[in-house]
Amino acid sequence: MELHAKLVRSQLSFFKPFVAGLSLEATRKGQDKLGELMTALHRREVLVRDHDFEHFQGAWVMPKDQRRTGVILYLHGGGYTCGSLEYAKGFAAALASECGVRVFCPAYRLAPEHPYPAALDDALESYQYLLQKGYEPGQVMLAGESAGGGLIYCLCLKLKELGMELPCGLIGISPWTDLTGSGDSYRENREKDPSMTPELLQFYAGCYTQDPTDPLCSPLLAASAVFPVENLFVRFPSPESVSRYAIPGRIDDMVYGKDSCLVTCIGRDGTREIWFIPKTKSGYRIPGCFNTKRVSQKFDENGLFIVRRVRGTDDYYVFLTLHLTGGQNEIQVFNGKDDQAARSFYRVKDSDYIYFFLEDFSKETYLLINGEKVMLAD
Repeated sequence: MELHAKLVRSQLSFFKPFVAGLSLEATRKGQDKLGELMTALHRREVLVRDHDFEHFQGAWVMPKDQRRTGVILYLHGGGYTCGSLEYAKGFAAALASECGVRVFCPAYRLAPEHPYPAALDDALESYQYLLQKGYEPGQVMLAGESAGGGLIYCLCLKLKELGMELPCGLIGISPWTDLTGSGDSYRENREKDPSMTPELLQFYAGCYTQDPTDPLCSPLLAASAVFPVENLFVRFPSPESVSRYAIPGRIDDMVYGKDSCLVTCIGRDGTREIWFIPKTKSGYRIPGCFNTKRVSQKFDENGLFIVRRVRGTDDYYVFLTLHLTGGQNEIQVFNGKDDQAARSFYRVKDSDYIYFFLEDFSKETYLLINGEKVMLAD
């Protein structure tokens, strides 16, 4: 995936001087060719089925190796003026293949032929279509790059306006969230951007809307908005930097594994939230909805015991919600392979909530609670 990204970025940088002088029609054709390239890279890994709406088309892109339930609603980029269904299928195929989950991609109507709110209306209709297909909002992840990345935030604002339940999370890939062009990054990153210039973005914005200050066009300008959990394609050097910049609320505790980190924070409403931060070759990434898998859950007179594994790693985290009566309790954790305790806890209160990293977990892993053996696996 990283090789593909570098390939696309180098191609965009090479053609950047030529794109600025192309007609809109020529730009559209070029973007469609890029989509065809992406589709070709994943052709053997996905199945595609088109779906027709009244005013636009969409497509299901399904991985042959489906590893997760739920669905990603992917909204393509292109400055709201470019991007056909074939282009959308290309990036959707990459998402489906990498994530192992179904992707639905609409080819929303484009400006200037169909200015705002056509794209937002089509995105809303696509979201409603997924709910009608039986998906719960908590099973839907929104994803989009560039203009599509901004559109997923606009869609969330529209859903709030309509009183509808929000999706479980967002994947924003270089999202275009400010059509006014007022940010310093427009000038500071002018030479660094592989494909866009401020003048070109201003042209696209003028094609799409007469009022770029409207939050439903520039969600960055929304007065107040609490969006679902975000997955940005960004890497951080440490779990602390992820916690500082990407996790809402006050950090309460951090537990380190070999290839991940568990973070607990106190939200604005006072509730405790738990986040898992996976480690990749290029750094730690922002936590998301699909990061862990529950491998065991057991309930008995001692309490509730849950074991979760961070996906892509061999890191296990154990959560104990205790219901004891000893007042001051002793708990030890054994991996079952020897008589050495992996973890020990002393003076544990009767109703304590304990969580910790476990380097090795198997069906033989057990607890000693005040000397009584309790198997941890269900």
